[in-house]
Amino acid sequence: MSISAFVGHPFILQQDWAPSYGAKSTKVVLDTHFPGYLGKDLWPARSPDRNPIDFSVWGLLESKISGSSYNSVDALKAAV
Repeated sequence: MSISAFVGHPFILQQDWAPSYGAKSTKVVLDTHFPGYLGKDLWPARSPDRNPIDFSVWGLLESKISGSSYNSVDALKAAV
């Protein structure tokens, strides 16, 4: 059974190749279920057009809350 058949519709898997995702077992799964995937040598490193949340949203949130201490999750949520 293909992954698309299991999910029920075509989809795109985005893999950022963080070290934990580069394990041999992960590569075996990708080779088996996602033929033609882009290997880590072909994936653009730190690419804002491919993963904009890492370059815009997280930076804005970090600048908004850094330098302060929060005593609870609710206080942190309120700051965000």
